[in-house]
Amino acid sequence: MRKKLYKLQLVLSFIWFVVNTSIAQNFPIEVVTQLTKPYSLRLTDYGAGNGERVNLTLLLKDINRTNYQVRLRLVIEGAGISIFSKPSYIGKIVLLQGGIPEQFNGLELADYFNPNNLEFQGFTRAQYDRAQKLPEGIYSIRFEVLDFIRNVPVAAPKAGETMAWLAENDPPIINQPYQNEKVQILEPQNVIFSWTPRHLSSPNAAIDVEYEVTVVQLIPKTRNPNDAILTSNPILRITTQSTTFIYGLSEPTLLAGESYALQVRVIEKNGLEIFKNRGRSEVVKFIYGEVCLPATSVSAQVLAPTRARITYEAGAGNTRYKVRFREKTVENNATWFEENSSLSYVNLLDLKPSTTYEYEVLSFCGDLTPANQITTRDTFQTRGFSAQDFACGRVPKEFTLQNQVPKASLVRGDTIVATDFKIAVGRIEGGQGVFSGEGIVVMPFMNNIKVKAAFKNIKVNEENRMIDGIIAITGASAQVLDDSTLATVQAQIAEIEGFLNQAEAALDQIDIVLDKIDLVTAKMYEYLPERIQIRLDNARDSLAAAKKELRGLPANATEEQRAAAKEKLRKAKLEMKQSLSDAIKYYVEALGKFVNIIWESVKKLKNDIVESNTNNPEQSFKSADEAVYNAMFQGQGLETPSSLSPPIEEENFHVEEVEEDPNMPFATLVQNHYERKQKLKLKLIATIFVKYYLSLDKVKNNFRADTRIKGVEIIDFVFKKLRLELPESEIINLTTDKIIEQLIWIADNSFKED
Repeated sequence: MRKKLYKLQLVLSFIWFVVNTSIAQNFPIEVVTQLTKPYSLRLTDYGAGNGERVNLTLLLKDINRTNYQVRLRLVIEGAGISIFSKPSYIGKIVLLQGGIPEQFNGLELADYFNPNNLEFQGFTRAQYDRAQKLPEGIYSIRFEVLDFIRNVPVAAPKAGETMAWLAENDPPIINQPYQNEKVQILEPQNVIFSWTPRHLSSPNAAIDVEYEVTVVQLIPKTRNPNDAILTSNPILRITTQSTTFIYGLSEPTLLAGESYALQVRVIEKNGLEIFKNRGRSEVVKFIYGEVCLPATSVSAQVLAPTRARITYEAGAGNTRYKVRFREKTVENNATWFEENSSLSYVNLLDLKPSTTYEYEVLSFCGDLTPANQITTRDTFQTRGFSAQDFACGRVPKEFTLQNQVPKASLVRGDTIVATDFKIAVGRIEGGQGVFSGEGIVVMPFMNNIKVKAAFKNIKVNEENRMIDGIIAITGASAQVLDDSTLATVQAQIAEIEGFLNQAEAALDQIDIVLDKIDLVTAKMYEYLPERIQIRLDNARDSLAAAKKELRGLPANATEEQRAAAKEKLRKAKLEMKQSLSDAIKYYVEALGKFVNIIWESVKKLKNDIVESNTNNPEQSFKSADEAVYNAMFQGQGLETPSSLSPPIEEENFHVEEVEEDPNMPFATLVQNHYERKQKLKLKLIATIFVKYYLSLDKVKNNFRADTRIKGVEIIDFVFKKLRLELPESEIINLTTDKIIEQLIWIADNSFKED
């Protein structure tokens, strides 16, 4: 009996052990620990900022239990390192409610990461205080949960453990400028700083970062750049999220020949110290160009009676130059003119012939002028015009537009060739073959007389020849067409302005003004747009009404009434002057546009008709005859008579219809033959017209009186189209068609044999 009782006791003891062991493994608390990248080596960072660096979740699984008191214990373990909460540090009481998860962020857990509340093993507290960070490596971080009363674990061992690779990232490396680089001085100031971030591929990569760019000047130049970057006041300190910074005009001016130190620091925006050397790159020293020296070997070369070129050799660091010039007078009071350039020469245009000029050259390095620059003035004298310079009537040279390779760039002083015209470029913009700007047109058939011109989006090939677009004459209208009328109108308007400027008391002068206005407008009205006509009429009526009102004031009128009437007269005179100014401006511009329209029409004729496949119209008549005769005889198997079959000399002429079908009916062949000869005749007449009227001098003197071309009708046609304010390109096409109509009539009546 005793043995049976003993055996039963052993069995019960075993069962109790198993049950208790099972119960011991079934902990009532579940734990989840989360860390947010990037991970910091500094313990206090986990409880700083917005508290999102660490998150702890506790869950009491027994839903029937409330206000269960627990406390926490932090454990951090790495290779040979163990850091945990001190036994004496109790922390706060945590109350858990069954079935309800409780969450704690970094701010609420900050005291657990306070080094004063931690024990250090394998890495002393003194070592941590010196470094202010943990050694790099892989760490496990967890919170142990203890029953607050019994001080025993109530969560599984290493429950909620999370692993983290704690490592510092490398700071950026500066790519540009490189160490001790001599940076080129550009105008305007433009220095590129660029760097490569080295943290992006790290397992502990920081995403939310910015870069602090610091630049200091080295004084003296031999100063250690690392020392200067730490102790000198920076000339630039700026933050950016880009990996490139352009040091431009808005930044302090860099001095030519001076040395500077550059450093870039990467900063984690939340304040985490996760970069080596606190995120600072190596310090780069660079030199900003050369010491600024003035240009040398300055000289002048006279190119023509109205042109000269100033040349010079660049001084160290020079980026641009300014040439100042003026007429040399005894009084030394002539106006200085200036030309800027980045090249080693400046072309001076629109000079006076047989005139002495004085000039000087100023050099610049960025925005700086050489400190030791000594400005030396020199002189040159333009030559006078020779008789050859005014020999009119020369035949324009032939040219081709086959080269379609675009010109990469043009600069002031370059020359563009358009048909037989040369345009000396003044203002220029654009590139890759398309340019806009202004210049001076040289007229070779008017002995190199120059007029102002403007152009927009013209196409220029690599030979500087315009291959498409329009160059408009803007400054030659008064010299080209009806200049006597224009001179008369301008003189009369000047006289009108003189009367208008007189005192209000001279009311009798207003009647003279009104008569003269009628005289002037009569000369212009036919070609003025309706909007300008209406404005002139309204201004005239307002002036007459204001004069009448002022003159009709009674003797007892108040000062206020007189002042109001005078003010109305003043405004009427101002409006009259302005409307006349607008009218004459339109008139001058219309004359300029007329020149351009005739020029473009002649050019269009030259391109479309004169420069066709046949270059010899007379010989082409024979070629056309020969093609028809051969078709007539050979189509019937007969030999062409030798008297009708001269050798073919014009290789470029083809009668396509005959070649395609030699058995074509005779009537069709004759009709084709007639039409082709008509085209050849038109081409011959057009060639003569183009060679004659491509001269502006001939347009000025002979176009109006040319009855064969009906010049008066064409002039009237152009100005009436201008009055409608149609696009100039449309008027050019209409004018070309009008001229072709006249040329066809001339061709039909100039050859007696077909």
